[in-house]
Amino acid sequence: MAENRETADIELLDRRGELVARLRIADTRGTTIRILSSAEVLATAEEAVQLVEGGVYDYALLDGPGLAIEASPLIQPSRFDSRTGRIEPGLATGLLSINLIDAKGIERAWGAVEVRTDKLDYEAQYRRMLDDIAQETTALLMHFAGPTAVRMRLERRDAESLHQQFVLLRRILRSREFDDAIHRVIGQPARRWIGESVKRSPSGVTRVGPNVVRQVASGQRRDSLPELHPFWSVLRGYGFDKPSIPSAFLVVRHRETLDIPENRFVKHVLQEWSHFVARIEARARDLSPSQTRRLIRESGELREALTGWLAEGLFAEVSTADRLPFDSPLLQRRAGYREVLEAWLEFQFATALSWDGGREAMAGGQRNVAALYEFWVFFKLLQIVRSTFVLDEPPHRSLVERTADGLDLRLRSGREVPFYGLYTAGERPMRVRFSYNRSFPGGTPDFPTYPRPGAWTRPMRPDYTLSFWPTEFSEEEAERQELMVHVHFDAKYRVEDWTGLFGIDSNAVLDEEKQVQEREGAPKRTDLLKMHAYRDAIRRTEGAYVIYPGRQGGENVAWFAFNDVLPGLGAFALRPGAEEVGLENIRTFLEDRASEASRESERLEQNTYHTFRIQEPSGNYRRLVDLPKTDRKGMKLRGRPSVEKGG
Repeated sequence: MAENRETADIELLDRRGELVARLRIADTRGTTIRILSSAEVLATAEEAVQLVEGGVYDYALLDGPGLAIEASPLIQPSRFDSRTGRIEPGLATGLLSINLIDAKGIERAWGAVEVRTDKLDYEAQYRRMLDDIAQETTALLMHFAGPTAVRMRLERRDAESLHQQFVLLRRILRSREFDDAIHRVIGQPARRWIGESVKRSPSGVTRVGPNVVRQVASGQRRDSLPELHPFWSVLRGYGFDKPSIPSAFLVVRHRETLDIPENRFVKHVLQEWSHFVARIEARARDLSPSQTRRLIRESGELREALTGWLAEGLFAEVSTADRLPFDSPLLQRRAGYREVLEAWLEFQFATALSWDGGREAMAGGQRNVAALYEFWVFFKLLQIVRSTFVLDEPPHRSLVERTADGLDLRLRSGREVPFYGLYTAGERPMRVRFSYNRSFPGGTPDFPTYPRPGAWTRPMRPDYTLSFWPTEFSEEEAERQELMVHVHFDAKYRVEDWTGLFGIDSNAVLDEEKQVQEREGAPKRTDLLKMHAYRDAIRRTEGAYVIYPGRQGGENVAWFAFNDVLPGLGAFALRPGAEEVGLENIRTFLEDRASEASRESERLEQNTYHTFRIQEPSGNYRRLVDLPKTDRKGMKLRGRPSVEKGG
């Protein structure tokens, strides 16, 4: 049973597994240290000492004279005493290796702690995001390649790709669905009646059919029949001078067998994955000892499960697979076999896929949950865009490309991936562009970029941008004539609730702004200011919104400038494992945005029209317009500023 403590000691071991020193870690800000029991360590394959993301921890080296903890981005030794320091994991979760070095910088011992997520359930919701991403990428590749392109032999790549594949395989084998499927196959295996030819003596033939009759006439080794035999006269009647029959007949015997292509396929899957785990364990020797121990624990769990399944009597009767029976209705439809096929396809395609972006989310035992959440939100938004708008081409054509090594998923931070489509449910048809990581270039006083798309000053790159413009205009012309509407979204994993992001108590917000130190991982006011920056800095932007995981019962909030839904700022809660409500809210929001952008009578349309006319190069509109002196209540209005000739 796990327990919480304020301090914990971890052992630093050398390559022989001998104790070199102990490191004491102390909690400084109330984020308690969790200690797993031995049983929990075996069940989860995680480290016994577990910290929390966003926490701040002090450490002190208790033993090992002349040695010190190696510095890293997350571990900062003290400037006054190299044997003490601070651990600040930030948003990096998963395995955190701790290296012990001597005065020459040579590594002498290693240890590790686990960094758990604070806002999401470390196991269930992190795994849910992996599941969703795996399903989406598998679906993309199925469209791209098709099942007929799948080979029986898997291609392996570099260590990082192997680790991504290992994470996926571990998720598959630890799932309840796959475990149930294998036990269903073992408990109720498919059987088939097959016919085989066997030799029978004439007295052993009980049924005479066309096959037996043909052998009576053509069999080579024959025995003569005595005249008193019932067949003697029959054969004489057919013209046989010396009636005889074969000494043995080949007859077809039907028997039930388990050695069928579908069972061979299941055996092949388990053997293939067993070989893959062995390969992972062999590569683990090249890692640091703490990573090696972690990987061996994780792979040992999988190896034990695979070995146990392959030891079942069913697979002793099944031969080696030589082909993939894709055309088998039994494999595609029967419970148990169908789930094994789907799992194998998922892993097979993931093996054929190279995804550099995945290294940001899971590399060397670490889990960047913020990066994974950003990718997960992308796929969820793409689902909405796909169902709300008519895309020019299917998403796999933009996301997957062939490379010399196979297939590459183009999804990675900092690289733009655009999708174009059409919205036809409004008053007028609108072109749509959904972009991941679209960059808006900045400008300078000497080289302004107006009226082209971009930002007024510094370049901006929101996580996700949705753009609308009338179909009768090109994208470039729509920007120039102020007909473009941009709506931006940013995935903010560290935001817990909208009140923490936007603030309610103005004094508290201002006091927080004065604080020099801010707890890493907590909702930051800079996240809110970035939304304001998108709204004001990127030209033709009418909305900027945060998407955050929230807590249970997280809610949405939005501010609008007028009675219309654009322009505005806001936040949407979207939590793995409970995303149905959040997705529906975002879907409704996007439909409203598209509908409003398509109305020519809305305030937004009028505003952008006058903006364009005022700023058009001719200046005719600015000189001819006549503004009233008072409003309907007789209140004096601002006078129209004078315009210089040619202005």
